[in-house]
Amino acid sequence: HMDAGARSSALLVRAVAEAIEGS
Repeated sequence: HMDAGARSSALLVRAVAEAIEGS
């Protein structure tokens, strides 16, 4: 079970990581 906060944090971290690798 993941609450909304943990889920948002995970998505944010993933988005940032993908942005860095994509640059």
